[in-house]
Amino acid sequence: MDYIIAGLSLVAGVHALTFSKWLKQNGNKIGAYGVYIIILIGLALPVYRFITDK
Repeated sequence: MDYIIAGLSLVAGVHALTFSKWLKQNGNKIGAYGVYIIILIGLALPVYRFITDK
């Protein structure tokens, strides 16, 4: 189950990455950096769960 959650968060991170690139291209750099931070948090939490559960 942990691998499924990690895979889904990776897919969501790729989608958010394309959205943040679009934001940056349209002049919303602050919004793009905010989405980058959310991506990092969203990908770090499943990794943290892998580390602490085992």
